[in-house]
Amino acid sequence: MANTHSTRRFLEDEVQLLGLLGSQLVQTLERERLYQEALERRSLERELELARDIQSSFLPNRAPQVPGYAISAFYEPARQIGGDFFDFVQTNEPESCLGIVIADVTDKGVPAALFMALSRTLLRATAIDGRPPAAVLEKTNRLILADSRAGLFVTCFYALLNPRQHLITYANGGHNYPLLYRAATGDVESARAKGIVLGVIPQPQFEEQQITIAPGDVLLLYTDGITEAMDSERNMFGEERLGLLLLEHHHRHPREIIERVLSAVAEFVGDEAQSDDMTMVVLKRV
Repeated sequence: MANTHSTRRFLEDEVQLLGLLGSQLVQTLERERLYQEALERRSLERELELARDIQSSFLPNRAPQVPGYAISAFYEPARQIGGDFFDFVQTNEPESCLGIVIADVTDKGVPAALFMALSRTLLRATAIDGRPPAAVLEKTNRLILADSRAGLFVTCFYALLNPRQHLITYANGGHNYPLLYRAATGDVESARAKGIVLGVIPQPQFEEQQITIAPGDVLLLYTDGITEAMDSERNMFGEERLGLLLLEHHHRHPREIIERVLSAVAEFVGDEAQSDDMTMVVLKRV
């Protein structure tokens, strides 16, 4: 039987038309893909904005009013949400002591924000009864280890201000040493205390220290987003520059001291993007 099928060869115009239709189909599919990605990005951005609002609601919207003292605080995440936090805890203790917290979760983004919320809640609940700072960090560490399996940890400095005795008792869980300007000597020193980060080992030891705050003394708490800010040549801002700024501007209100530090950091890094959360708390006896 004869083969009646024959191969049809496309005309040049038909080949061009098919190529054009194929190109248009590819462009249509690509536009649809980009459109879906844009929708997903907008949805993620809205969720992150909501998360940032929720996270911001965890932080004090203003510093407490303490007779004889001026207090200011600042927080700026490197991303939409971050892992730094600060807090003020009005304790249920007869002396009306004020707890002051600054902390830094060792991660960024959503994981750090979730761990930050857990750490802040546990620490606040532990500190509310006015127990000593070392005991606060010890119990908070136990609760973090019991409730979290994320493998994250948090550095934390916790101080208890007795405004009647002008006494600050503090403990440090692996956090940057705060800087203390002494009006009597005109020197800046570090408020040191031994201790490791929270969320690593079951029974860490935290050294507890005390300092007396005289008129004109200034205590500056900060996270490493300040001192480890880098310029284009990867030089860090450093604790020495921060200490010199405190020495230069100690006479100012805590809010102004924070503004001067932020201005100096911005000038130092230039066009480099912020790489880490930046947090500060400044307390001054006036």
